[in-house]
Amino acid sequence: MTGIHPLTDTHMNPTTEAETHRPLALVTGASRGIGRATAIALAEAGYDLFLLARKEAEKLEDTALRCRSLGARVETRCADIGDSAACEDSFTALDACPGSLKLLVANAGISRLGLLQDMSPEDWDEMLRTDLSSCFYLSRLAIPRMLRGGGGKLIFISSVWGSRGASCEVAYSAAKGGVNAFTKALAKSWPPRTSKSMQSRPAQSIPI
Repeated sequence: MTGIHPLTDTHMNPTTEAETHRPLALVTGASRGIGRATAIALAEAGYDLFLLARKEAEKLEDTALRCRSLGARVETRCADIGDSAACEDSFTALDACPGSLKLLVANAGISRLGLLQDMSPEDWDEMLRTDLSSCFYLSRLAIPRMLRGGGGKLIFISSVWGSRGASCEVAYSAAKGGVNAFTKALAKSWPPRTSKSMQSRPAQSIPI
């Protein structure tokens, strides 16, 4: 899996925001790996955090403790982002947090190795829901909140396999290819008056 560092764009530095509260970032898949590292980097940069993970509650709380030690206010929640109702429940909880949502990092994803003919329809559906449909579920909830708050950023973590395809990872490659197309299309969808304050950017691949 590949990802991006969310702070490579200087426009995302919250110190430029004249806000009463620290800006709020939502990071999915925050219990480990790219999601955990992203959460810690954002805490260091001055963001408060709403962290999601499908399971691994103890590891998620460990990420939260690390971020709190850096001065961030942190809320955590275990939720399946491949389920639209779970996403809506998570955003309802997020609305109770102080500050306005300024950043969504859609990082959570799953992958499975194996031949396509050995994959069940249920496994295919789970992969597409978690890795691709979640981007839709999260975006449709985040965008109105960001617009009400004056703008924000959406970042979708993709993979080199989304453009090249990987042997024995057909479903994962298809899902990440969909993420790439989704991001590019979404970035073109806002009118000029909002495109500067809210940007959806294709993930810049960094081999991990």
